[in-house]
Amino acid sequence: MQITEISPKATTEELLEIFREGNVHTQIKALQHPNMDRGIMTRVAKSNDNYNLRAAVADNPNAGVDLLMGLETDLNSHVRAAVAANVATPTYILERMARSEKAKDEDLDVSYSLAGNPNTPLSTLVRVGLKGVPNVKDVVIRNLASRLRK
Repeated sequence: MQITEISPKATTEELLEIFREGNVHTQIKALQHPNMDRGIMTRVAKSNDNYNLRAAVADNPNAGVDLLMGLETDLNSHVRAAVAANVATPTYILERMARSEKAKDEDLDVSYSLAGNPNTPLSTLVRVGLKGVPNVKDVVIRNLASRLRK
């Protein structure tokens, strides 16, 4: 089943069918949908099969704190970056991600996501911006500028 768009009003049952019958690209769209089944998201988040699917769960605004906490330490930086970019990720998780050993290893995907998340605490933005990575600094500056305009 090849689907280009999923209706914002799609039901959980429709999303389950799309997930079961779709290819990986369709499954990613279903996992990112706010109405996706929690059980499927949990199963995917705990699997090691496809990091793109775990990243899709981490990107879902309704993933829940428990799933985001499990994914914040994923071995794949794309998954951790999706957690850091998710506006529903609690600030204490964002702060912890900025202080983690992986963050010290110049994990650019996560740094960019932390820098761009409008909910990243100011102290964490400063920490990320002071790493000295020029493009990350630019994202931090844009994030701060957008906060000042509000």
